[in-house]
Amino acid sequence: MGSTTKTFSGIRDIPIPNYILNEVSEQIQISKNNFNGQLFVSSKGYYADPKSVNKILKRIVVEHCHLNDITTHSLRHTFGTRCIESGIAPVVVQRLMGHKDIRVTLNTYTSVLHRFKEEELKKLDVFYKNQNISNTKNLTQEKFL
Repeated sequence: MGSTTKTFSGIRDIPIPNYILNEVSEQIQISKNNFNGQLFVSSKGYYADPKSVNKILKRIVVEHCHLNDITTHSLRHTFGTRCIESGIAPVVVQRLMGHKDIRVTLNTYTSVLHRFKEEELKKLDVFYKNQNISNTKNLTQEKFL
């Protein structure tokens, strides 16, 4: 709430998937009439308390998706996880998540990154084969220059 973010990295573009773009655009138009243009407001029309937003979210998710313990913060982590799983580079995920330091991104999503280790190492094997350096007979000084 306000005109600044905690850090410069908090200023960022938020990508909206095409399949929900119309709904988000419609909600943004509606929110222009809300207090300070807020996307979410209380029943009285003022700033929405995060606890209230999470309570409503939990109710909707339990009723329609039969999932428990969902919060807006868990949705944020789900987005970050899906970014990593889809192959988006961690530095890009850092920018999308607004992390000031790449270590926050790497530490938060390290378990997801470890799942892809074997697949990523296969890329190295392919690179070696394509460069014809997988056979030790072909190793020469000029291959390393």
